[in-house]
Amino acid sequence: MQPERRVQKLFALVVISFCFLYLGVQALDSTPSVSNNAPKTEITECHFLLKYSHVDQPKSEQLIWAALESLETYLPPELLDKETQVALFKNADEDEALANLEGLVQSLQEAHQAELGPHGAVYLALEGMVASLDDPYTKAMDPKTYQKFQEGLHSRPFGGVGLQLGREEREILVFAVLPETPAAQAGVRPGDTLLAVEEKAVEALAVEEVEALLRGEVGSDVFCRFRRGDKEYTRTLQRVQLHTRSVRGRLVTTEHGFRVGWLSIDTFQDSTARELEEEIDKLLPSAPTGLILDLRDNVGGYVKTALEICSLFLDSGKTVVRIESPDGKEERQTLSARQIGLPLVLLVNKRTASSAEIVTACLQDYGRAKVAGEKTFGKGSVQSLHEFETGGGLKFTTARYTTPKHRLLDGHGLLPDRILKEEDILIYCYEQWTAKR
Repeated sequence: MQPERRVQKLFALVVISFCFLYLGVQALDSTPSVSNNAPKTEITECHFLLKYSHVDQPKSEQLIWAALESLETYLPPELLDKETQVALFKNADEDEALANLEGLVQSLQEAHQAELGPHGAVYLALEGMVASLDDPYTKAMDPKTYQKFQEGLHSRPFGGVGLQLGREEREILVFAVLPETPAAQAGVRPGDTLLAVEEKAVEALAVEEVEALLRGEVGSDVFCRFRRGDKEYTRTLQRVQLHTRSVRGRLVTTEHGFRVGWLSIDTFQDSTARELEEEIDKLLPSAPTGLILDLRDNVGGYVKTALEICSLFLDSGKTVVRIESPDGKEERQTLSARQIGLPLVLLVNKRTASSAEIVTACLQDYGRAKVAGEKTFGKGSVQSLHEFETGGGLKFTTARYTTPKHRLLDGHGLLPDRILKEEDILIYCYEQWTAKR
């Protein structure tokens, strides 16, 4: 080891030892024994998962430095010096820097227990790591938040209010309102911003956390604050058990006798492809010229449902979506038992997302359907869950979707073949379908 390096490491160890002593004095009821041999916490686990399994594979230095910056409010004066921070956390090798971070966090936790709570310092550091990724779908959750998140995923039956939510920049938006639900009856509309649930601001929460707040015992009330345009409004919604079909079909006949089968798909559930096939079969005796798949305000759902829907309109063995992750690339293909040959137009808007975008991109790439409406949302990623031993959790992005023609969905969205409003869709269909005769 070079002399300069030895002096630098000696200086760093002296400083961090002094800082740990300082923090120990601050903890009035205990003297923590903290060193770079401190027991491993969620910090090491989170660092490993993000570095090796997150789709962007961030560098170790980025994660550790971001964690340190998130703790700045609680750092003792000796660690506010940037040269000291560089020596301890940037110039040290990865294992040593992680050990220094673990020791620092545990010292801060002991010194500020009353202010931070039992896990506060650890999750501040995790939130710093996560924030450095610029990934809205990666989220660190403390034990209390993670428990609510898990309850939202697994509790059945549950009471809901009929809202489908999504995130747009720093806001939680209403993407869709299920028909004949409390939210629909109360006049909540797609595009409204949800500001608070039971007076708890939701701006900083993950979409899944907000959905968990809205769920609860059937018959109970939940107080919500919304904004539409520049005006706020509140609604008290009663939770009900939701039993709604995800597909609704109707025959539309124009004044010229032009017949169109209009199929609205609200979400991609387990049963959606079967429901779609049933609704199409109801329309076929009326001999429609073509079909509109209305995917507006559809925030997606199961990827396998997207495969099943595409399989209704494409030959078997066609690539529907490519999934790209640090482990490699995977293709999902159609398995067609039946092909419906009617002309197709897909109607989309800025709240069409995720699996609904997979269907849109696939059928557009193969020229099987025209796409009309607005540019879609651009959510094309896969998240995984990891539970920490202490009860918290990490939701992180492990893969991204690309289309059959290698278009990236995440953060980009899809441009329609024709930008138009709903009132013009039947004219567009007439132009497309009669031109092919």
